[in-house]
Amino acid sequence: MPEVNQYMVKPKELVELIIKSAGIREGRWWLVSTFGVSPGNFGATPDEAMPGMAFALQSIGIQREIPGTPAPPGLVVDAAKVIHEPTVPEATTPGKPSKSSRR
Repeated sequence: MPEVNQYMVKPKELVELIIKSAGIREGRWWLVSTFGVSPGNFGATPDEAMPGMAFALQSIGIQREIPGTPAPPGLVVDAAKVIHEPTVPEATTPGKPSKSSRR
């Protein structure tokens, strides 16, 4: 079986994953990001350099919807509707290391 080297998700799916990871159970949330912008001269060689801009994704996260503020249609996720899987700690036998502590 080939090794999986990449996982892709859509923005709405990413919001759901962050909601689950953070244990959020209420509110309506959407994706937000912060970008850094730097001007500069860019080109393969100094003679080919031209003015331009470089953009960097600095952070990505979620933001709670503020009532009365327009939200991006189709991108808002209601945390109460996201299915949260219960987390049950792994049982260990006294004197026997758990799977996470084995090498």
